[in-house]
Amino acid sequence: MRKLAPKERGELAEIKFLLAAASRGFTVAKPWGDSLPFDFLVGNNGRYLRVQVKSTRRRLGRSRYNVHCDRPSGKRPYTSRQIDVLVAYVVPEDKWFVIPVREIGKIVQFSVSCRPGSRGRLDRFLDAWRLLR
Repeated sequence: MRKLAPKERGELAEIKFLLAAASRGFTVAKPWGDSLPFDFLVGNNGRYLRVQVKSTRRRLGRSRYNVHCDRPSGKRPYTSRQIDVLVAYVVPEDKWFVIPVREIGKIVQFSVSCRPGSRGRLDRFLDAWRLLR
């Protein structure tokens, strides 16, 4: 089997997100094309959030993973005018981080830990699907 290109890996993460969100009872809509800064609209009770999905395999040490969250057009962060939530999928651990964009701020990459009891700034968003409600 051939190695997947980064865009192909991202598309697979989007498919997994669609299934994960829909199986939790969310309405999930995929905009046509690639011109918008978000990948999905995720709805619950008539309220919709703009969601950008990222994935990573890049390990930092034993339990931490690096997530690149910059926009494809350059090393610029997403803003609250573009997205509401960034969802990071850690492929080797099969774990999801659901992070409001205001928590990311102006950074274009961050690390998360999949270990219980970790102390990273964004680790509290592990499996925080409630934030999409």
